[in-house]
Amino acid sequence: VAPPLALPGEMLTLPCSDIANLTSSVSTPSAAYLASFNTWLREDCYQPVLALMALVIGSFCVYDGPRVWQTLFTGAVAVAAAGIACYEGGQHDMALASRAMLVVQAVVIAYWATWMGFEGTQVVLGALLGNVAAYGLGGWARFVDAHLPGVALSWYTAGAALGVLVVTTWRRPLLAALSPLLGGFLFAAAGGALLARGLAVLTDEEDFSPLPPADLPFTGVAGALLGEDSPAVLAGH
Repeated sequence: VAPPLALPGEMLTLPCSDIANLTSSVSTPSAAYLASFNTWLREDCYQPVLALMALVIGSFCVYDGPRVWQTLFTGAVAVAAAGIACYEGGQHDMALASRAMLVVQAVVIAYWATWMGFEGTQVVLGALLGNVAAYGLGGWARFVDAHLPGVALSWYTAGAALGVLVVTTWRRPLLAALSPLLGGFLFAAAGGALLARGLAVLTDEEDFSPLPPADLPFTGVAGALLGEDSPAVLAGH
């Protein structure tokens, strides 16, 4: 027996509910990856390395963000691929050598594919950012969608289209405006964290006001600089 056909309103409502489920579910792979990444970010043994990486990236962003954007974005994709491969290898109890080989393969493939198809990845990035922004600002659309199916999906689609337009057509002016802000922020947060840890090693003290506490993770230092309403601060910039 053939399944009943969905009404047009139901067909338009389903994708919106699926998007809501994807953003709220705690059992999706992306949620597991983010939870594992957040745990890794807060491990004390990695804090100097993270701060040093942020310092270098911030310096490049301040120097010439538009010129180094392709390298930074490609490297970020490769690092994300390495993290996912390492996590999946651990979940499947792979041997250390096998896991290392898997990570290397993921890094090489992700880096090469992103570098060679950079403009295509920017379309995907723009659509993703625009869709996420539309969802974050789409409370009104979801309310109207309950009475007029299709409004929320149209809003998300418009957000994705605008994101693609901004990231592909206006990428250089956007990077020229935002990269000094991001670079200065990373430089200040990483520099303060490294200086506080260095002084703590040399003097066995913990408090070097106005520097952050030496045992505070780098993510905590960055969050303190942004303030309590970090997403709003980033959106304002």
